[in-house]
Amino acid sequence: MVRWRHCLLVVLLAGCIDTGVEPVSVPLSAAGTSTSGPILARHDVPVTLDRADLAFGPFTVCAGFQAGDNCDSALADWTEAAVIDTLDPVPQRLGNLEGIGGSARSYMYDHGYVSLLTDTRRLELPAADELGGSSFVVEGSATVDGVNVPFRASSVLAQSASVERGSPIVRSGTDDEFALELHADTAPLTVRFDPRSWVEDIDFRVLSQNETCAMDQEVVCQLQTELECGPSGEILRETDCSALGLVCAPDVGCVDRIELEPGSQGLAAIRNAILAGKPPAFE
Repeated sequence: MVRWRHCLLVVLLAGCIDTGVEPVSVPLSAAGTSTSGPILARHDVPVTLDRADLAFGPFTVCAGFQAGDNCDSALADWTEAAVIDTLDPVPQRLGNLEGIGGSARSYMYDHGYVSLLTDTRRLELPAADELGGSSFVVEGSATVDGVNVPFRASSVLAQSASVERGSPIVRSGTDDEFALELHADTAPLTVRFDPRSWVEDIDFRVLSQNETCAMDQEVVCQLQTELECGPSGEILRETDCSALGLVCAPDVGCVDRIELEPGSQGLAAIRNAILAGKPPAFE
């Protein structure tokens, strides 16, 4: 439970206004956005999303106009986390924002992992465990040079202990224009995510390879043909991945779908979009 005396003191010192002391409990939901039709990524590559699950929470709203130091004590918060199907526009009930009345002008939240003040290890919440130890799982396909390329991406989104221990990883800024009046009759709040922006900056062309064997290569793709290479660059074996219902992953060979690896441009683009791209809509 929020300690309202501490919260009120922090707010007054920060120059904020309109903070009440009556307890409030606001129904909280989260929802996604319907993605009808293909999404265009870099170089106008069409993308279809089949799955875009996101661990969301805990979530806090603050009196200050910028989340951070002014939000050490919150107006209201939801202290749990849940997996959100961001392809489903129907709101999913999460719980309640519990706290005190007042004018919330900023917010902050995590994605299934919580940075602790007293421990360098992050706390994994059940929502992240449900996603296999990740904050998000994105699956879909991109059409690269006429070839359908299935892909998958997942990663942990957690505040680094070396950056600011104990602080949520997403915090609104002064340009976000967030406003929520907390009182006994506040209408239910829905946080809506749009996963289309997560993949729009990915260069999917790097998932296609058209090479032949050379020295010091073990496997390469010649479009959708896997080539197994010998030590002198000779071709030892050819496999038509498409005939097997598979796709040829560069330097890997035939696979069900291509995994966007850590350090790849694609995975970095998704991480950046979720953490610092278009913020969710608050309805």
